[in-house]
Amino acid sequence: MELNKLEKSQLTFCLSKANNFIIITTGRAGTDFLQSCYDQHPEVASTCEKSVSLIQFIKEKKVLLPESSEVFSALAIKELLFSFSPYINLIEDWRISKKDLYLNADVRRFIDALSYLLKDKKNLKDEISIIRSIILSFNFSIKKDITKISSILIHLHSIELLKEIDAQISANDLVLICSRNPYDLLASGVFHWRKYWKKVNLYEKINDISLYRKVLKRTLSDYEDLKKFLIISKPKIYLTILEKLSKRDYLNLINKNLQIKKFSTYPNSTVLGMKRRGDLLSNDKRNRALGKYDPKLVNRGSPFQRIGILDTLIITLISNERIKKYNLKRDSKLLKEIINLSIIFRFSLLIILIPFPTKIEIIYFRDFFRNILKILFLKISLKKKLTKIIFGVFYVFLYPVEYIRIRYLKLSIFISSFNSSSFIDELKY
Repeated sequence: MELNKLEKSQLTFCLSKANNFIIITTGRAGTDFLQSCYDQHPEVASTCEKSVSLIQFIKEKKVLLPESSEVFSALAIKELLFSFSPYINLIEDWRISKKDLYLNADVRRFIDALSYLLKDKKNLKDEISIIRSIILSFNFSIKKDITKISSILIHLHSIELLKEIDAQISANDLVLICSRNPYDLLASGVFHWRKYWKKVNLYEKINDISLYRKVLKRTLSDYEDLKKFLIISKPKIYLTILEKLSKRDYLNLINKNLQIKKFSTYPNSTVLGMKRRGDLLSNDKRNRALGKYDPKLVNRGSPFQRIGILDTLIITLISNERIKKYNLKRDSKLLKEIINLSIIFRFSLLIILIPFPTKIEIIYFRDFFRNILKILFLKISLKKKLTKIIFGVFYVFLYPVEYIRIRYLKLSIFISSFNSSSFIDELKY
């Protein structure tokens, strides 16, 4: 298929005027859901998956441009595999069938559009420019009206990837850091990944307690990561809270910042026009997709039950200023009293509690031998079993080191949180 002059001019004009809508996460905080809310917005161009691998792909294959733009475009399809073939139900677990009436991308149309855009050297100046071209071309391939598009949604997901695009984004762009209450961020970040690794027989990874430390740091140190990874660019940056995404007006604050049409009703959560369900890491047990915000998957009950008494108290002590700044819900009278304690009392209580093992740590200690036994009974080669066992045991030997590192992290978060002015501003009415 040959692009006509009108299509070429529409692609060029759209790419020149559209701003960037970049979504980042601090954990399992609703980035996929937020992206799905804009799946059918007429003014937003998006794929239906994360763009995590695109930067590395571009770095590796940019040598092909502009001379071999068609080859580059064909290779880019692999990076959008779930968008072109949503019936491949892997980690996303959309359960879309080939027979379903989803928005089917035309491969030839995508290649023609992208190769045309990438022949223009001004669209090759950096990684973000090429990502924009890829996403716009995908929307052209599903026959979305690109003349209406004024924002290009880039789901980078990982906050570390901001360092790759620093200096490539402008003041007109919007960067959203998705978060939620710290108790559920910790619980979902640890327990959901452990559940997934069990499903895919990665029992050695279940023994890696460093996940607990990394999730905790990512949850409570997002503002420090932002300062470290985004130094030059000065886009509009806001933090969103998952528990508040249930409100249409909250979503419309995003639209206002993007200067796009507001939602007249709360949008459906869709993937290529099909109702979206939770991924394999979620607790969505339904066979049929709900396709909307589900409070049952967001509000997970008492943190005392999910992460235990110790971590609930410690997280409250070390994230006191964060909880107050973002007005995070706390139903327990005990937690409300702890939040109102003076710094001296909070620090004293923290010193008393911090040496004791938490519920999450006890689960790791309890399960490590069981995970080794699970590896022994896997139907894999002896060489693979030995490799898994070595890694599984190696992680266990690191437990004393991680015990110290986790406590050092908690103390450092407590100290650094005194300056609440450093926190990321929340999207507010």
